Amino acid sequence: MNLDDFQAIAELNLLTQKLAHQKFESQVDPHFLAHQKDYTKVRLFELVIDDEDLALELFYALEEGEVTFGELAEQYAQDKDAKYRGGYRGKLQCKELPGAIANAIVAAESNTLLKPIPVGRQFHIIYLAEKKIPKLGRRLRQEILFELFEAWVNQEVAQINLDLLSLASS
Repeated sequence: MNLDDFQAIAELNLLTQKLAHQKFESQVDPHFLAHQKDYTKVRLFELVIDDEDLALELFYALEEGEVTFGELAEQYAQDKDAKYRGGYRGKLQCKELPGAIANAIVAAESNTLLKPIPVGRQFHIIYLAEKKIPKLGRRLRQEILFELFEAWVNQEVAQINLDLLSLASS
């Protein structure tokens, strides 16, 4: 890459940021308020079970302290990595989780074992180790601004593709 290429990329990035700010800055606060739960950050452990009765049995065993989450993950986790990590999923945002799980997590406190949550034909036992309610700071504001801009760009590209297809078929 030569200096002219680098300068062109820098100018394009600057223009993109200016356009995103001008077009979407006023939408960031309302979007955040409407989708605050999506930006909630969590650390959790998860065990996915195909049988509801077994899921309830394991949940009650955990609740009574008869076993640890790690022991259950080692025995029942379907995924090899989940067995190795003791069911630990890591740090996630609620928007990365199925809706039923995200809703249950938003209603729960940190350090809570959640009753099995049905998702499709499976039941998810969740231990919510930590939950951080988001604050609309500089970093999150930029993230939301980028998301709004990216969604708009994708919508515009899709419309252009539809227009081109209709021209081609005429």
